Amino acid sequence: YFGFEEENLVEELNDNFMDLAPLSLLFEDACPREDQPEASRMIREYYFGDKPIDEATRFNLID
Repeated sequence: YFGFEEENLVEELNDNFMDLAPLSLLFEDACPREDQPEASRMIREYYFGDKPIDEATRFNLID
């Protein structure tokens, strides 16, 4: 993502969370591939609920 503006990264995370979460959150190797979509969904729901990932919510993941 070198060269992307921060806003673009947040938008990319929102749009592609299911694909980016396993690698970004370091569970790609620890979680079987077939379980990764459900794990990603549960993580997103826990930290963001039904809200989009945007400038107002992006730090929820680390709080």
